[in-house]
Amino acid sequence: MKIQYKKWGLGGLIAFAMIIAYILNTTPIEAHQVYLDTLSVGITADSEAVKDYIEKLEESVSANGYYEVEFGKNLRFEDILVKEEALSGLGEIQAQIDAVLDYQTYGYQVLIDETGFEVFRTEAEANQFIERIKGMYSEKAQEASFAEDITVSRVATDQNEIVTVDYALEKVGKGREELETYSVLKGDTTWDIAQRFGLTVEELASCNTDQDLSRLQIGQVLRLNTPKPWIQVVTKEVIEEEQPVIGTTYYEKVDTLYVGEQKLKTQGKDGLKNVVIERTYVNGRMEHEEVVSEEVLVEPVHTVMLTGSKWREVAASGEFINPTNGVLTSRYGTRWGRMHEGIDIGAPTGTPIKAADAGVVTASRYISGYGYTVILDHGNGINTLYGHASALLVETGQTVEKDEVIARVGTSGSTTGSCLHFEVRLNGQAIDPLPYVNYE
Repeated sequence: MKIQYKKWGLGGLIAFAMIIAYILNTTPIEAHQVYLDTLSVGITADSEAVKDYIEKLEESVSANGYYEVEFGKNLRFEDILVKEEALSGLGEIQAQIDAVLDYQTYGYQVLIDETGFEVFRTEAEANQFIERIKGMYSEKAQEASFAEDITVSRVATDQNEIVTVDYALEKVGKGREELETYSVLKGDTTWDIAQRFGLTVEELASCNTDQDLSRLQIGQVLRLNTPKPWIQVVTKEVIEEEQPVIGTTYYEKVDTLYVGEQKLKTQGKDGLKNVVIERTYVNGRMEHEEVVSEEVLVEPVHTVMLTGSKWREVAASGEFINPTNGVLTSRYGTRWGRMHEGIDIGAPTGTPIKAADAGVVTASRYISGYGYTVILDHGNGINTLYGHASALLVETGQTVEKDEVIARVGTSGSTTGSCLHFEVRLNGQAIDPLPYVNYE
């Protein structure tokens, strides 16, 4: 059998080439349908380029991972075979992604009794804020807690709502209320201002511990409130200390001395007791103090004073003057779970303290709790005590006249501010001093 081969002419070659090109152009290629969840945003043969764009987008909106960000739709690919002309350009896919891909920033919010406070970038920063607040007041405490329920919750937020730990600490320090103030007018008194704004003199004084309310000046700005704190840190400490047991002074009348004259017969000596005290603080300010136990270690030796029975005009008058110029900040009675046996008169450090009446100095020394203290014996079983002084100007056994300067106001001993602690004792028992002096 003879096999023949047909010769191709020029036209045949052109037709053959067209057939080959058609075949090549209609052959499907491997590609990827790009989805955001179920929404198609294009077809690509280079999935890595799309992934890289998504990663760069995430880095951009999260500030290179500084913020915690989640996209609202998930990127996925579906393998397909398509003609080359069906492929989407990378720029087209990117534009589609930009149009439909949303994202959300998340932060960690501190909740105070389930009410939102501030939002932090990370949970670690939120917990750091909580620990720093607690640490501000618990350095020496055996126990620390919050009065409020403090929790942390992950929340959706805007990046401009996220704050730093230092910013939140500063906000806590300012409190949640605006500070109210009042400028003193001509004719104003401390009592008038307190009554006008529904306060007691003690409350007004507690808001202005750094000011002299006994000498108001026109234009002087007074604070009318103390901003309420956002968070209250409750700390407790138990301390054990030795305190003096002040002995009683007894009197023997003799006709060799004038009335008002006294002479030391037997010098007493303070005893000593061991006291265990539990103190509760709220944001560093003592709110409650309780004596857990007391044990007398050394009994006191009582003082015996000879007191004159012969009359003389210079004897103690029996009527007291105010021992210092100031404002009554604390009254006689139960305070912080224990007896407050006198009154506190707030006054600037260095203000003169005067003898309320003529008498003999039976003590002029530092006494635990009272600080630098003067005790005067006025006869007839009446003693006065002047505590928290910054300076003592008289000596034990010295006779002083009524209105004589015996010390100066200070902050020695256990006190929250510059003041005079003034006591009146009748036959060794503390009594309310207010009936004997004239403070509003």
